[in-house]
Amino acid sequence: FVTMNGLRTNVLHKEFSDAPASIRESFSLEAFSSSEGLLSIDAVVLDASLANFGKGNTAELTKNFTMDLTPPGIMPLSTMHNVRQGGVGCTTFALNEEALGVGVYLPNTDYFFQAFKQDNGDYVCLFAFPYDMPTDEFLPRIVATDAAGNRNEMPVSVTAMPREFKQDVIRL
Repeated sequence: FVTMNGLRTNVLHKEFSDAPASIRESFSLEAFSSSEGLLSIDAVVLDASLANFGKGNTAELTKNFTMDLTPPGIMPLSTMHNVRQGGVGCTTFALNEEALGVGVYLPNTDYFFQAFKQDNGDYVCLFAFPYDMPTDEFLPRIVATDAAGNRNEMPVSVTAMPREFKQDVIRL
């Protein structure tokens, strides 16, 4: 049985004429895929033993879950960022729920900068503008993933400012 929002539904019921030693069954939660909230799965199994005057043994197991289909909401608090090539930017933002993986990443790279939760609940993140990345490819994004694996991301509003780095040739 699956119970959600007070509605108890039988999702799997099987009876076997023989008494197999073990059985593996699966069922779908498709009917509950559009609802959020507490979800309880109750499994009741009755075997064909002669125990209990031929009524068999009963085993019951209940597991409770929270069905969460909504990704964390990201609300940027800092609005405009001027970041010079080879420099660092800082962004602040708030989330509408607790999240596990929170930070800023640069698409098409391995760069991820962890955000840190402040005492007031907001997040602060320092992120770098790699010196060797062209300004048109610098597109930082805030990302947040909640405990259910729902992921949300939002672009950071930046003005990428190019910089010419001094170069010198040393002759040996």
